[in-house]
Amino acid sequence: MSTLHWYNLQLAIDGIVAEHAQQLVTDLQVELLMRPHFRTPLVRWEGDSGRVIVDLEREAREQHTAAATVAEELLEATCAVIDDFDVIRIELLSVHLISQQ
Repeated sequence: MSTLHWYNLQLAIDGIVAEHAQQLVTDLQVELLMRPHFRTPLVRWEGDSGRVIVDLEREAREQHTAAATVAEELLEATCAVIDDFDVIRIELLSVHLISQQ
């Protein structure tokens, strides 16, 4: 039986209109804080690259499972808090094991 591990993940959200970025950051931060399976979510606008960066921790059995589930849930949460977009792309920037249970 596999054990659960905590992973630190960093993802980027591309396709956000710059004028709506700060509101998205605020709303997405609140949305992610309400999800008990995420630890320490931090959402910020990276103006130089024109994208939103999300850092958080997630428990999963394997690294790829953590990455896939977080990316899917981040897309869902982003679509829930904004309605002005053509295409949104979620990019996984990094995944690091931080603890084993």
